[in-house]
Amino acid sequence: MRLRFLPEAIADLVAVRDHVATYRPDSAGPLVDRLIDRVRLLAEHPEAGERLPRLGPGIRRLTAAPYLILYRIEAEEVRIVRILHGARRVTRRLLPPG
Repeated sequence: MRLRFLPEAIADLVAVRDHVATYRPDSAGPLVDRLIDRVRLLAEHPEAGERLPRLGPGIRRLTAAPYLILYRIEAEEVRIVRILHGARRVTRRLLPPG
């Protein structure tokens, strides 16, 4: 299945990289690589993540501790919606429309 990062998810990855690079420059790149590797799993196993109906229809969560990868399956595409730190309270308002 095809993977597509929504702009918000790309911004999240950049923010993760920049934040971690401030404190541990050598860890920022490998962390982003690990998150992307976890997303790639969804191409073969799109239903691997837990359903989160409280966040909206079709929203799923895959954990890449301590981060949460929020996504939805649409037709033949897995859309990566957000990548957020697990300590953050995730609500519908953090998700892009649609």
